[in-house]
Amino acid sequence: MFRLTTLTAIIAVMSLFIGTDQANAYNPCSCGFEVDITGGSGGNAGTPAESYNVTVEIESNGSYELSGDHFSSPVVLEICNSGHNGDNGPTSDSHTVSGLTAGTGYQLSIKNLHTDCVQNVTYDLVNLQLVITSGAGSCNEGCTADDCDMWVKPRQTKAYVYAYPHQGVDHQISWRIKPPPGFIGLFTDMPVTQSHYTKIENLAPNTEYQVRIRERCGRFTFTPWSEILDFTTLP
Repeated sequence: MFRLTTLTAIIAVMSLFIGTDQANAYNPCSCGFEVDITGGSGGNAGTPAESYNVTVEIESNGSYELSGDHFSSPVVLEICNSGHNGDNGPTSDSHTVSGLTAGTGYQLSIKNLHTDCVQNVTYDLVNLQLVITSGAGSCNEGCTADDCDMWVKPRQTKAYVYAYPHQGVDHQISWRIKPPPGFIGLFTDMPVTQSHYTKIENLAPNTEYQVRIRERCGRFTFTPWSEILDFTTLP
């Protein structure tokens, strides 16, 4: 899962010249995008910088599509991490756009491909200010579950499935022995929990297993099951 309320999108606008740093931030609506612009005021006193770089960094599980001015085609950032000491993958991803000029306003669109939540941003390189386009995009956070949210700590006859992004939220782990290619195996559903981990017991040593996760969105409604994560118990 990823929750947009925990999402941080950092837009760093940096002069190619050394100058005084400035910053501006805005945290709009329920999409939860926190957008920062920082940058230099120019290389020499009274001389504006002629070229800027823009770096967009996102720190939340999921897939995000970036588009806008100076993007020849959409760019997708992928973040896959369980939140447990970085054991399950990268904690952030970024993309840099170069060759922007002072005195020009630029637009950026950040779309979460899991929930279709979109935030459109207009930023000004002269004043280092952010303007969030009024009424643009969708701010529906949705309810999602992703295999990137899980980190498995296997033992000989048991395994701990950590799901830190779901702590305090109803979610469910399901597991099975990994079936041979071309075969289908039945999953065993664990109880719904709000804990940051689920313990699976009575496993066989040195055996391949699979787990998946889903979140409960309402009394009788769940997200679809996530992609499957493989793990092997200890010998």
